[in-house]
Amino acid sequence: MIDEVLKIVNKFIPDKTDQAQVTIELAKLEIEDFKNKKGIITRAFHLVFPFGVFVLICMYIVEFYLRVKQYLEVGEWITISIIPSGLELLSLIFLGLLMPRKLLEPLMKLVIQYLTNKLDYEKSFRK
Repeated sequence: MIDEVLKIVNKFIPDKTDQAQVTIELAKLEIEDFKNKKGIITRAFHLVFPFGVFVLICMYIVEFYLRVKQYLEVGEWITISIIPSGLELLSLIFLGLLMPRKLLEPLMKLVIQYLTNKLDYEKSFRK
């Protein structure tokens, strides 16, 4: 967009030094625009991230409620997971990127062990 504005402005300003000054001013405006957009992205992150965590927590609560309800009614644990393993994995990867490395390494070992056990458990019922 800035390049198109420069093409139009250069047609009306014949002097090369004035064209260079206009180019510099437009570059400064572009930098300010980027800073403003960065602020919007940061604000959006602070709104979207807690909402996403809230939705995941609600999904876990619903899954736990349904498992306990079925266990009390039928006497067996529910074998189908409401939360897809891919969604769990993506959310854990995203949260892992925000964590320091010292905390991340032991947690990743636990997460990998949990996911493999969960998948093996669900596969045993699908046979």
